[in-house]
Formats: sequence, C-alpha cells, structure tokens
Amino acid sequence: MSQVTDQGPAAQSEPAPAHPAAPEPRRWRGWWIVVLVLVVALGAIQAGRVWSSGASEAAPALEAALPTAQIQRGTLTASEDRDGTITYADSSVLRADAAGRVTWLPKPGRVIERGRSLARIDERPMIAMYGPIPAYRAMVIGSTGRDVEQLEANLTALGYTGFTVDETFTTATAAAVASWQSDVGVPATGSVPMGSIAFLPGPVQVGALAASVGDPVTPNTALYPISSEGRVVQVVLDEDDRDLAIVNAPVRIDAGAAGTADGQVASVQAVASTETSGQGGSATSTTYLVTVDIDPGSDGSPEAEAAEAVQAQAEGSPVLVSFAGRQAENVLSAPIKALLALAEGGYGLEVLGPDGTWAIVAVQTGLFANGVVEVEADGLTEGDTVRTAP
Repeated sequence: MSQVTDQGPAAQSEPAPAHPAAPEPRRWRGWWIVVLVLVVALGAIQAGRVWSSGASEAAPALEAALPTAQIQRGTLTASEDRDGTITYADSSVLRADAAGRVTWLPKPGRVIERGRSLARIDERPMIAMYGPIPAYRAMVIGSTGRDVEQLEANLTALGYTGFTVDETFTTATAAAVASWQSDVGVPATGSVPMGSIAFLPGPVQVGALAASVGDPVTPNTALYPISSEGRVVQVVLDEDDRDLAIVNAPVRIDAGAAGTADGQVASVQAVASTETSGQGGSATSTTYLVTVDIDPGSDGSPEAEAAEAVQAQAEGSPVLVSFAGRQAENVLSAPIKALLALAEGGYGLEVLGPDGTWAIVAVQTGLFANGVVEVEADGLTEGDTVRTAP
C-alpha cells in the first residue's frame, strides 16, 4: 500500500503505454450502444405508428364482418334432459285362454298379423284379430255386444261377407264364422269358443318365449310378450321430476349419431314406491314410467326421415329426452353469443342505434334457454339489431 502511495505522482508523469488505454474503447462502445438503442426505439415507435394506423383502418371492416341478430319477443322455455330408452310400443303379454298342452309357438321376432295363428294348444289355433276389447267369452247365435261387432269387422276385413257388421251375432254371422273356421282347419261349428281368437291392437311382434312346446297350460298362463312393430321411448322419472312429464306435451329425442326427432308424452304411470325411514320417521317416494311417442312426420319430409332413423334403433338403445322446463312469457331475448361480459360486472349487448352507430348497453339477464337468453334494459325493444360472436 505504501509503495502505491509513494509512486502515485510519478505514475502520472510516465509516458503512455504502446497500446491504447483501456477506457477509450469502452467509451466508444458505450456510444454505439446508445445509438443502437435510439435506432431500435425510433424503429419501434415508427412500427407502432404503422400498426396502430393499420389496426384503426381494419377495425371498421372487422366490425362490419361480425354477424348480427335481432332482439325477439316471445315465450322462452328451458329444457330439462333425462335419460331414456328405445323400446317396443304397446308391450304386453299373450296369455292362454284355454287349458291344454302347447303344440306350436311362433319364433321370437316374428310379426303376426290379423288372421294368423298366435299359438296352438291341443292343436287348436289361437287366431289374431284386431280390436281394443279383449276376448272374454264364447260368441254364439244371439250374443250381443261390442266384441261381436269387433268379430264381424275382422271377418269382413278377412273377406267374409253375407252379414251386417253390428253388435248382434246372427245366423248370417254364424255362417260366415263356419266358413272361416273351415279355412283355418278347425271344426266349422259356427260359434267362437273362448281361446280360439285374441283381439290385439294391431300387428304384434313376438318376444322371448315364456312357454315351450309341450308345456301344459291353463287359462292365464303366459305364452310370450308381444309388442307393436313401432318403437317408443321410455323414461323413468323420480318424484321430484314428475311435473316435467305432461301428457301430450312435446319433447325432443336425441339418439346421438342416429339424429334427433320430435315426440310427445303419451302416458305417465306410477311404477314403484319405496319407503325410507330415518330419524324423522318414514317417507314414501314414487318413480314414474313415462312413455313418449315418436312423431312420424309427414311422408318424405326431413322430420319423417329423422323419426325413421330413431325408430330403427335397437331395443334398449339409450337416448336423451328433453322435456319442457321453466318458462318466461312475453319477454325480450337475444342470442347467448351476443352477451358481452362487462368490466364492472354483469352483461351487456352491442346495439345498433337509430343514427347507425353501435353502443354497448348493460342488460339484466333472465332465463337461459336453447341458445337464447332473456334480456331487459331501458330503451331495448323488439327488432333492435345486436352484434353476436361468430
């Protein structure tokens, strides 16, 4: 340290070294850095000006390209989706009406129409006929009632004539019955014994057999399940959802890749009750089986094609059924895509004013339903134009 102090003044008078002193190059490098920074900054400012100018010129074109929609007034209905299943319509069970031994049964899946055999018991056929009133007695000359009229209507449809279709079983009716019996290969007695016919809603499809050939049967023995060829949708609702299903109310059926179809609620039936107990005592809850008819649509229409595609799904296929839920009547609505989230909270709409300029209007929102939302704001009216997202 003492040597450095002693040589300080002498060091200042020494000649410069052969190489340039270190501080000089550092000063020049510093100036170049400053210049470079200034150039970059000026370039950025100029670029910023160009971008800003381009953005301001492009903004009107971008805004003009945005889609628009009109404010609507009407009733909004929010839907409630529930899982459903495709199944056969008018499902029931065919039962024997006479005692004996089963000698023939159809194959599962077969469709049986009017005049065809449903089963044979002791080689006596049970013939399918159509009508809402089930066969409940033997019919002979002198019998009267709606079942007689059904029988005569079916004989007429099968080509047998010579009698008047009414509620009276006459000798003319007996003659036609005898002719029919001869054609189907049973004794032509002219009377219709119990168990020889079964009145059905229409053509039926045979389900999995409940009896086998050779089984002894008595009246009311189950032979096999039957159903119409058409399909329906069934939904099981909890007690809390019971109000969703109103008979004849429209629904929407979504069968996934098969498409969607319209339908309506055909029936609502209480199917099961369960009782639970707890500290507060016992409570009973009920589940409901809802049957939905698939709207066939008009021949050749897109709706008809959609219905056919849904109907073609295999039994047991899952679907989604949309029931009508909450409603808001006589309200203004806008597409949900038109809503803007406001910085101060809530939502707004970009509305076209009468002077041709756009302004953001804060709105109160209500019911959301099927892609639209209930909106309310001072000055907002039906027919106003709003911008929406693409």
